[in-house]
Amino acid sequence: MKRATVIIPFYNEELHLEECLDSLRRQSDQDLVFLMLDNASEDKSGEIAKKFCKADNRFAYIRHPRNIGAALSCAYSYSLCDTEYVSFIGAHDFLSGSLVSAQLALLDESAHVSMAAGCPFTVDESGGAKERTTALYDFSDTDPVQRYAKSVAMLCDCTIFQSMFRRACLSHIDIMRYTVVHGDHIIISQLLWHGTLAFLPGHHYFRREYNSNGSGSAQRAERITGTTILALDNRDFITTYLLSCQRLTKDLPDGGQQLLAWMKKTLEQRFP
Repeated sequence: MKRATVIIPFYNEELHLEECLDSLRRQSDQDLVFLMLDNASEDKSGEIAKKFCKADNRFAYIRHPRNIGAALSCAYSYSLCDTEYVSFIGAHDFLSGSLVSAQLALLDESAHVSMAAGCPFTVDESGGAKERTTALYDFSDTDPVQRYAKSVAMLCDCTIFQSMFRRACLSHIDIMRYTVVHGDHIIISQLLWHGTLAFLPGHHYFRREYNSNGSGSAQRAERITGTTILALDNRDFITTYLLSCQRLTKDLPDGGQQLLAWMKKTLEQRFP
């Protein structure tokens, strides 16, 4: 069995997909699966993906007959994984040369770490890169309740969703439940309940601001859900988040009631 799966969902990403996949091809570990999920792209994205499958047997390609959106595509591809470690990568993003090796080494050596992340950089339209300070968080507390609460209160930039994480930390949940707006926020909090976040100095994750397919609300809805009709509702997000927390905290002395009450108030203020 392979050690790690890197999941790359995409929809009409021909502009940047080759750079993304080439950065994966350059990773030295051979014990990997690069799982590409094509959401019925209408451009040359599928051709680019198939080219990498022919050149490197670590790449695998699945095409959906219709666009099911990034959220459901991530959940579906995750359900196919049987590796110890998993990572989600944006198809318009790319990695530094030895990031995956460093992530796996850290997770192997540090049982208390649940998420191993490359230092985040933002790539602008001209190709220039600068440190993405909005995505740097300190979730190193030893208390899982403190880590979880900090993620609820602080997370805005969820680039750390593109870390390498332990699949066992999500083994008790149905990830399909989290195909809501900000679902990555909920999953990050789940992972932080089980361990800390660690950044890897000298190893980078390069993220582009998503603008190649438009940045309006309709385009954002299509990217996440697969349709411009389905609304992105914060109420669904908050309800799902609270249910997730309830499952995690049921064995606390008060059944998690104090944390849940604070969390509901905090989320309603942050996501009206």
